[in-house]
Amino acid sequence: MTNAKKYVAILLSGFVLFELSLLFGITDYNIFLNISNQQSVFGNIMEILGELVAPYLFALSGIILALYYNSQPSDYEGKTYKAILGIVYMIAGIGYSIIVLNRFHNFWYSLIGIVITGVLFTITIYLFKKLSPQRLFQLYCIALTAIVYMISVLIIINIIKVFWGRVRPRDLETVADFTPWYKPNGITGNRSFPSGHTANAAILYIITMFAPLTKKKPVKVLLYTVSILWIVFMAFSRVYFGAHFASDVLYGATISIIIFYLSKYFTLRYIAKSLQ
Repeated sequence: MTNAKKYVAILLSGFVLFELSLLFGITDYNIFLNISNQQSVFGNIMEILGELVAPYLFALSGIILALYYNSQPSDYEGKTYKAILGIVYMIAGIGYSIIVLNRFHNFWYSLIGIVITGVLFTITIYLFKKLSPQRLFQLYCIALTAIVYMISVLIIINIIKVFWGRVRPRDLETVADFTPWYKPNGITGNRSFPSGHTANAAILYIITMFAPLTKKKPVKVLLYTVSILWIVFMAFSRVYFGAHFASDVLYGATISIIIFYLSKYFTLRYIAKSLQ
């Protein structure tokens, strides 16, 4: 993408964000009243699945980092420590995934999910071990960016949640408890704004980093399409389930994607400098 196209894309995205911010600032409460279904099975399943993206990608990134550092020469600075850290990331991601899967409150669903997770990562490790050094380095760049991205999202989103103190739609007792998205309430114990699930769903946007690695345009389009559709799908489910207002999911996704581009810029810059 040329610089001109990037600037156009940024301006267009900013305009859409501005317009939706105005719209949801007025209609948030009415949207909740008209479309929410707090008994939705769909909403409940999506609430669980929405938490799996980040830990899966965290574990996957840990595997790549461990394999990359382990493949380096014996005199590589911090080789053992960094490889072990990659393994720790992998264990943390898989461990949290298992915790999330147990929220199905059904032994067989949880067991099937855990087995699939184990098989998935076993196959992944086997395949990644066969990668060429060049391809492994490319994946290393993506994995390190993903780790920085996910940790940053976790910290920043939760800090905003704590200090914004917005009441969730399903926790409203009276209309007087409702506050527009642009009005911070301070530390109240409420954590509706911005949506953490939507921010986590937006983490899948990391797959767009694979686009430059392929020359096939349909594949490039597919990477962007899948990630954007997943974000939209998750955002809708959170509003439909009464877990968030429309503005919550709008800013959850927006903040997450902004953090992605910043993480990508600084991480790749760091890698480039370390190679000089």
